[in-house]
Amino acid sequence: MANVFDYMDYREFLKDTYQENKARNPAYSCRFIAQKVGFKSASFFSQILKGRSNISLSMAARFAAFLKLKRKEVDFFEALVLYNQAKNHEERKQGFERLMAFRSSRVKIVGAESFEFYEKWYYTAIRELLWFEPFRGDFDALAKRVSPAIKPAEAKQAVALLQRLGMITRDSQGRYVRADAVSSSTGYDANATAIHNFQLQTLALAGESIDRFPRGSRSISTLTFSLSDKGFQAIAEELNGFRRKLLKIAEADAQEDTVYQVNFQVFPLTKPTEKRQERNAADAGSLGAGENA
Repeated sequence: MANVFDYMDYREFLKDTYQENKARNPAYSCRFIAQKVGFKSASFFSQILKGRSNISLSMAARFAAFLKLKRKEVDFFEALVLYNQAKNHEERKQGFERLMAFRSSRVKIVGAESFEFYEKWYYTAIRELLWFEPFRGDFDALAKRVSPAIKPAEAKQAVALLQRLGMITRDSQGRYVRADAVSSSTGYDANATAIHNFQLQTLALAGESIDRFPRGSRSISTLTFSLSDKGFQAIAEELNGFRRKLLKIAEADAQEDTVYQVNFQVFPLTKPTEKRQERNAADAGSLGAGENA
């Protein structure tokens, strides 16, 4: 039977479990599940798997009982339901943190490392800083080195996390340095909740930078224009390509002395048409796809 702890989407778990049981017993049908779990329409289960219908916690408990899940498995399954059906970023963040609590057991949480790394904006900043400025152990100085400044305790926590994740290491002189030459980037498969959390923080920093830094040390510009769905997709592809070019420039630079944050934002200023809303809803079902920081 599928192991619920291997999943970050309860629908995928239900789908795989259904297919496994169906392969062993042809009589195992959507109608059979409806009778056992307690919903009237046999097609409702199919709607759940397709993401067109949600389930309540009480129904999640009935599914768990039907599948004969153990106590910890039940808790994890219910946490998945809350996480997958969260209505906003804060609910998703809280749900993911609840799932991360299972790390103390044998459970492997997919994306937990990325969530921790992008939980605080200064984790990425400190990792980049250590590429050209090795850290010798003065957490007070390190805390003041980033902008805006953080607390020494936060700097210490950042170094501990980066070391645990293998992102920094000690050199022959005992100094902390970045472990590899790859600049910080979420890539295309990092957990969506982690990315959203990180982006919210960097967007706030971008707004603060207008007052914190002189014009010559920052570059902020805006454009407003109308687009079709096809035009939006073309711009999104161009931004992805440009993002990769910027990473190459950064990795080829041999005289770094400052850590920079580059953000791209393209978002609507008018309400989308019904057709666009349907497509956006379908895209939202694919966590992590195309989300970059």
